[in-house]
Amino acid sequence: MMRKKLVPLKPGLDRVFWLTVLLGTAFRIVCSIFVFPGFDEAYYGVYSLHPALGYFDHPPMVALTAGLGHWLTGSFSPLSLRMGAILLFIATCWITFLAVYRLWGREAARWAVILMQVIPLFSFGVGAFVIPDNALAFFWMVGVYCLIRYRESKELRWILWWGVAAGLAMLSKYHGILMWFSFGCCILLFPEWRKLLREPKLYLAVLISLVVYSPDLYWNYTHHWVSLLYQFGKGAPGGRFSFVLFLQGLGGQMVYLYPWVMITFLTTIIFFLRKNRSETRWLAWFALMPIAIFSIVGFFQTVLPHWPLPGYLTGLLLLSGLMVQWPARKAIRFIAITGGLTFALGLMLAFQSQTGFLKLSPKNDLTLDGQGWDKLANYLEQKGLVNDSTVLITHRWFLSGELEWALGGRGLVTALDSRLANGYNQWMPISRLTGMRAFFVTTSRYTSNPATDFGNKFSSCTLMDSLATKRSMGNGKTFYLWDCGTIENK
Repeated sequence: MMRKKLVPLKPGLDRVFWLTVLLGTAFRIVCSIFVFPGFDEAYYGVYSLHPALGYFDHPPMVALTAGLGHWLTGSFSPLSLRMGAILLFIATCWITFLAVYRLWGREAARWAVILMQVIPLFSFGVGAFVIPDNALAFFWMVGVYCLIRYRESKELRWILWWGVAAGLAMLSKYHGILMWFSFGCCILLFPEWRKLLREPKLYLAVLISLVVYSPDLYWNYTHHWVSLLYQFGKGAPGGRFSFVLFLQGLGGQMVYLYPWVMITFLTTIIFFLRKNRSETRWLAWFALMPIAIFSIVGFFQTVLPHWPLPGYLTGLLLLSGLMVQWPARKAIRFIAITGGLTFALGLMLAFQSQTGFLKLSPKNDLTLDGQGWDKLANYLEQKGLVNDSTVLITHRWFLSGELEWALGGRGLVTALDSRLANGYNQWMPISRLTGMRAFFVTTSRYTSNPATDFGNKFSSCTLMDSLATKRSMGNGKTFYLWDCGTIENK
């Protein structure tokens, strides 16, 4: 199936590519305007307010992705927060188009880009919502493209560029290390790749990766390796074997991919693994590795649905090649059903965010996570509580992220998160704030009583006021403001 001769490519003039990407981007922009930031999106936006070479939770690339919009526009809106992710996804579509073109030709490349617009894991998971995987997806695909070019030309400069891409992937998310793991498996399994073991430039590529990744490595060194220890400790299997956990992780992937899409991906990968063609079998291994690793981990601990993303992205390169051989009616039906459902769910999510037409309880309505924080920020400004002598505190890291983002970085915000260590332990630890005036914020979605939960941290705790927010067709959430006197170091 590998094309031996290619018509000279001018993808900048490919109308199908640009029409597909522009339509998908327009839809993501509309949804980004009306869907409130998710609980961790605003937290990543706060990264950009605390520039550093690394962070407790992740390497630094997500700070650039989340901060680009407000650096360019000066605003702290949902769209400005997601602007970097939206623009980076266009670049990811571009490099995917180029990679598939070199594998299968123009028609398959077009199908690949269309698939990226209609599958929610791609279109929204990395195409709009702010997560470290926005950049990971881009650099992963750049790396795969470099390997495709090396296999075509045997020019070792592509292996060096692979090293750059792998380093940037690790600078985006620690899962980027899977690029080298997957490539290492290919080198060991396939003789044509094993020849690279005799090439000094392969080892130079390893060194380049480490140099590119070194800013985060240096940050970890100066912070007692806190991020690496936390993330790899969290990601390593450590619990008891649980088939229920595995099914939960599998179910989450089906929600992000849809069951029929996930099954199609897996059967495609298996098809190419069984097909004894060296020009594509290595890609099947590349796709399989992240999916298999996180499936195994899923038997022992919770695995988030987007963690195997690199595997499915690589699988997309293979699936688009098969779609060229499908009957036209089958391919169109597959796209129409998948895209229609994604379009409907996107509209419903935006409508629910703005109106609350589905009468869900605060704890079950995910669209409430980012709702109402702008109103709370205005309220706190009017009360004169946003200044450099007053600390605003919540009991969860993501609540503090929502609050600090809504305030546009003004004032002092921190978190007393007893469940999970977080970036606020680095930015503004409570131990450094002894004697300062403190006000505690809780919500009807995430409740807490600071008098009983954190009473030893404050001189007093009194419920001061509440702020109920509304949506056009239903209630929003209610904020509660506690006057906690001064912070004490008991």
